[in-house]
Amino acid sequence: MNVASMSILLIEDDVQDADLLQRQLAGQNIPNWKLEHVENLRSALKRLAAGGIDLVLSDLNLPDSTGFDTCGAILKQFPAMPIVVLTGLDDDKVALDAVRSGAQDYLVKGQIQGSWLVRVIRYAVERKQSQQEVARLASFPEMDPNPVFECSEDGRITYLNSAAQRRFPDLQAAGTRHPLLMDRGALRGKAFREIKIGSAYYEQHSYWVGGSQVIRNYILDITERKEIERVKEELIGNVSHELR
Repeated sequence: MNVASMSILLIEDDVQDADLLQRQLAGQNIPNWKLEHVENLRSALKRLAAGGIDLVLSDLNLPDSTGFDTCGAILKQFPAMPIVVLTGLDDDKVALDAVRSGAQDYLVKGQIQGSWLVRVIRYAVERKQSQQEVARLASFPEMDPNPVFECSEDGRITYLNSAAQRRFPDLQAAGTRHPLLMDRGALRGKAFREIKIGSAYYEQHSYWVGGSQVIRNYILDITERKEIERVKEELIGNVSHELR
């Protein structure tokens, strides 16, 4: 996906909020970014089915859908679609849960700045691309530029790709004491978590491979994204303090 040219679908039933977002995005003067607006989930799904949309900005609470159901309905029909959710200040936990459920990021209404909006959109696209790349490379992990390793249920390492050997040279020697292997337990499906090792942050995606009887782990470095989130949280905290 080329972020220099994007078609964004805004799902927002509050006309004033929608108008504000449109003006903020227009104020960034990015000529090849286009924003379309619909007011409910039904209209959004119909527009997405027509094609040509690169990213969705969606309020979590719509006239015909609320909370996780909004993201879930979109991802069920369009699993490759990046989504950024819009939330009120008192819905932070709901927004974070939505991100864990498949959205790429969230923005707090009333505290959105144009430059920040552009950055979040670009990041959401990049994160979705990374997730898709992980899935695409799953069948040939040695070619994956990100660390990939496999282990047995008891934490014994059975495979390390080249990237994992370079990034975590102590993984095999440390055994189950290594942070990537701690608290994993029995797995019959898939699991996801964020983990900090040293000064770096990672996403760990784990999948049970029944045919091989191993757990395959894909590691993504999200240190830069966590720093962006920290700055965003500080901004939200400062604004909230000033408002109080």
